[in-house]
Amino acid sequence: AGTVQLPLSTLSQFSASRLQIGDDATGTVTVNAINTSGQSYGSAGLILDSATGIVVDGNITTAGTIAIVGPTTLNVSPTLTAPSGTTFSGNVDGAKVLTMVGGLTTVSGSLGSGTALAGLDLSGSTGITATGPVSLDGTAPGASASGLNLTGLTTVSLTGGGTISGYTTGNGIVVSSGGLSGATISGFTLSGNQRGMLFESGSYAGSTVSNNTVSGSTGNGLQLRGATGLSVSNNTLTANAGNALQLSGAGAGSTVSNNTISGSSRGIFVNSGTGYAISDNSVTGAGSSGTQDAGIFVAGTATGVTLSNNNVSAAFYGLALNNAAGAIVTGGTVTDTSESGVGFYGIGTLTATSVTGITVTRTAASAATYGSVLSGVTGLTLEDSTFSQDTAGITVIGDSTGTSLGNVTIEPATLGVYLAGATNLQFGSSGKGNTIRNAGDTGMLAIGDLSGTVIR
Repeated sequence: AGTVQLPLSTLSQFSASRLQIGDDATGTVTVNAINTSGQSYGSAGLILDSATGIVVDGNITTAGTIAIVGPTTLNVSPTLTAPSGTTFSGNVDGAKVLTMVGGLTTVSGSLGSGTALAGLDLSGSTGITATGPVSLDGTAPGASASGLNLTGLTTVSLTGGGTISGYTTGNGIVVSSGGLSGATISGFTLSGNQRGMLFESGSYAGSTVSNNTVSGSTGNGLQLRGATGLSVSNNTLTANAGNALQLSGAGAGSTVSNNTISGSSRGIFVNSGTGYAISDNSVTGAGSSGTQDAGIFVAGTATGVTLSNNNVSAAFYGLALNNAAGAIVTGGTVTDTSESGVGFYGIGTLTATSVTGITVTRTAASAATYGSVLSGVTGLTLEDSTFSQDTAGITVIGDSTGTSLGNVTIEPATLGVYLAGATNLQFGSSGKGNTIRNAGDTGMLAIGDLSGTVIR
């Protein structure tokens, strides 16, 4: 197991610094195990070359490089160790876990396009550059917990996409710590994993995750947890059981834009996240019941979180802010919230939070819907927004200290504004009056204690 015996015909080149096994004319080369790291002839590297095929049946270790030329089959789950990097010039197949240690892994063919690999662990290497697809199958016997492990890499360029599926207790793609720099992850189809992608805390300056499809996750589709400087754009996230996109922790410089989301309990969930910029996303059909089923849901401290020009349709709640102090919402639409749904729902302390320029409307006949419900909301500024064709335009309940509504247009189907024990509310101000028109039943209904409330 610790040595390999080869017929002399396969040793096509043998020098003081390099060992080459096979050439273009050689038949199939089977490698049981090779370790040249302590040999003078292996100090520069090892070349495995066969136009017919190379079968890897053990670990390979060198002190320099590994170059594998030709189609390759993994017969075991090997570890390839090459401090100066490994190059695959052909396709690599086999339902085994491939572990890379050392320098950069360069793939000009594909990984798993014929028979998907059971996992690819690059965490012991410096990085990967792959222009072809990478395909991984978590249902294969002996598969790794997560499909593609990119933890600790300095170079990641994955532009050929691929498929990653079946990692039901782990992640399709994971960076468990430390971040990435200048990485590109594009073109993947991830399905049936616990999470599609997970990016843990660290700097991701200059890194992009784009044009991927994530579906059928039993948990979250794509999750950032303290990831700074990462761009997540133009991805499609469908029918993920948890949150399509979940953001938490410090996210300064991270942007989430132009993603298309449908069929999750929540579309975008910011859970005590700070610094994230969320813009121009489309969310359809999020949730069916409960205050936390929303197209976009922000909870906890949200300092520096900006949400601009996002569009939500057919969700239970369109936009929900729950004690989300510091969030800035500008522009965007909420259309056709589902049965008993709310376009904009606010709860609790929203100090330094502002919502400006949103449009909430109902275009289809449905059961009762509400343009906005503010329940015990303090510190919110709601301005320059329109609520139309909802059964009730705006409902305000409980203490509203520091909350003001200005230049809001309300065109309800039945009731314009409902104030229920709404104390300390500023409803309109000099130059920022609100408009209620075409109310089918009542323009404004106020009941209970309204002490400290000003209506202008």
